[in-house]
This record gives sequence, C-alpha cells and structure tokens, in this order.
Amino acid sequence: MPLDYHLSPDSPLNQPGVFERLTHRAGGHLKPIHSLMQADECLALLSFPGIVWFVSKHTGQEPTHAAVAVLSGMPWPLWNDGERQRLLRNVSETQAHLLEKVFRLRKGDLSIVLPFDKPSLPYWMHESPSGVPVLQDFVQRKNQADRGIAELARRTRQEENLIRQTILALRTYIECLDSGWLHRASPLPKYRVPELAALWCGIVVRHYTTLADYAEFSHLGLTPEQVPRLLRQVYVFYDCLWCEHLLPDRIRDTGAITERRSPEYIHAFRSAATDFFQHEHMSLIPTEGWHTFYQHDETQEDGDFYRRGKLENPCHGNDFAEFLSHLDIPGDRKPLALTAKLHFRTCQILDESHKLSQKEMGRWWKLQSNLAEKHIDEVLTKVIPVP
Repeated sequence: MPLDYHLSPDSPLNQPGVFERLTHRAGGHLKPIHSLMQADECLALLSFPGIVWFVSKHTGQEPTHAAVAVLSGMPWPLWNDGERQRLLRNVSETQAHLLEKVFRLRKGDLSIVLPFDKPSLPYWMHESPSGVPVLQDFVQRKNQADRGIAELARRTRQEENLIRQTILALRTYIECLDSGWLHRASPLPKYRVPELAALWCGIVVRHYTTLADYAEFSHLGLTPEQVPRLLRQVYVFYDCLWCEHLLPDRIRDTGAITERRSPEYIHAFRSAATDFFQHEHMSLIPTEGWHTFYQHDETQEDGDFYRRGKLENPCHGNDFAEFLSHLDIPGDRKPLALTAKLHFRTCQILDESHKLSQKEMGRWWKLQSNLAEKHIDEVLTKVIPVP
C-alpha cells in the first residue's frame, strides 16, 4: 500500500504564503509568529501529510524525501513536558496518537540536542555566573547529539545534514502548534503591527500570484515591464482597501484605538508592511523591476485613482466609465467598486480588451472579484486580529 503523504487538493496549507505566514526569519532561523495560525490550518497540520508538508517546506526537500526522513525515527523527545501536555490536551485522540507516534521516546535512543549553526553560546549559557559548567555540559550534550545523528544516518541510510534539518523543522513545527494554543488561551495583544503587516503582505502576494498564473493559463504571459506594474496595482489596491476603508471602520467600531492615535497606528502598519514586503518578496520581480514598481509619477497616479477615482489621462477616464457600465456593482458594495478599479488597471496592463473575448474578460472579472471578496471575508475581517 503506497504511503499517503500528499495534502488534499482543498487543504488550506496549499494556499500561497501559508508557510511564510506561520513562520518568519529572525537571526537566520525560522521561528513561529504566534498570532497568525488559523483553525483550519492547525487541523491540517495535525496530520501526517501536514507534518510532511511542513518538513518539506522547511528543508526544501521533495515531499517524498521529507516523508522518508520523518519515518526514519526522528526526532525523539523534542518537546518538553509543558508542550506535550498542552498539545495533547487540546487535540483529538487520533491527533494525539499521531503526535505521540512521530515524537515518540524509544528506549535506547539518545536525546538529541538541536545543533547550532554558529559556535556562539546559546542564551541559556549566560544563566551560570561563570559559564564554565554550562559550557562543558553543552559540549558534552552536543557531542552526544552528533554521535546519535551519525548513528541514525548509518542505520537509516539518510544524509546527516537531512537529519539535522528535519530535526530543526520538527522543532519549529512543535513550536508553531504550541504557540497557536498559547495564543488562543491568552488575551489578544492589541498592537501586533509587524505580524499583521506580514499577513497583509501574504494576501497581496497571493492575489498577485493568482493573477500571474491565470495570465499564463490564458496565454497572455507577463513581460518584465508588466510584472512590477501589475504587482504595484495589487499592492496599492489592498493598501487603499485596508488602510483607507476597512481598518478605519474597524477602529471606529471597536474603539480599540483612540481617534487621536488612529493615524499613528495606520502609519506604523504601512511602514511595517513596506519593510516586510521589501525584505521578504524581493524575488517576485527582477532587481531592475523595482525601479518601475516605485516609479514616482505612476505610483502617485495609482494612489489618486484608487483613493479618489482620478485619472490623469481624460481618455482613460472615459474608458473606465464605459468599463464600469459592463459590470453589475451594487451601490452599497464599496470594496467591490474598489476591486473594479484593480480589474480596470489589470486589463490596461495586460491589454486584455484587445486580446480576449467578452466571455474571457468576464472570467477575469469573476476571478478578480472572487479573490478580493474571499480575502476580505476570510482574512481581513476575521483573521487579522486587531484592532
């Protein structure tokens, strides 16, 4: 019977950007972001395909290799008693059995200490006044871990580096699950701006990637000049949608932030989103394309269009008015009206009106509007936890 380690097609883990949202890079290591795991993603992670998916993403290995690595007998007790109790208390009996099986402690196995990439001392070494006994203990335990990894590699015919990377991946996996439960059990902090900005950027990338993939499917493709311009449209659209409409409305409705501090909070969110986007998503477009992405005149025109409906070229204004006449948008659906602006810009950039039939253009609008509504309903108004 073949080993089933593939995610189901409708698994929430298949959505673009999920792994990046659950983890972030800090000091060269992947660490969990405590507030951004959704309930359906947690359920998906608590399965063998979910574990394999996480290890595969963390190590960069194919799922087949990741599955074999997990089944080789790793990682022994990589969770402490507090984590063990908290996780097993909050999962089903089937899920608890899976976790106990993968993270089992077997008689005769060595307790492997996570290896460190650099020869610097970990933070807990500084708890000892002299540091010498702690350092000796660390060296002894690390040598023991190295021997254990070498023995496991020999026994399972796996590469030592793969074993080390799998151990680190499973350690992060446990931290993500544990932090998810801790977050649910504790009051929600009100000002987690960097984490919220990371989630917001994930939405932007997901929407853009879907459009780019559909362009390839529609045989339109994307030229190097079109890529940064389309990405900028999606970025400015969600910036306007969230920071100009949804976020101010939520602040007023909840009263979580005073009216006086609202501009300060929104400015901090925008700054964090810009920093995260520049740092984490540079690979979306070539280096030379970032000049186009930030082209001042075009960026200002986009901002005027999405925020005030103003277009510099009068002909484009007429085109947009005619464009809207073919779309059925209720007057009370402000987000959908804003989505129509994104769709108009998308059609301009890809020159769709000269390449696609009306039926095909209708499919593009359906894709665009469904994406935006899904992100509004499932993420912006439910998942982003503050204010």
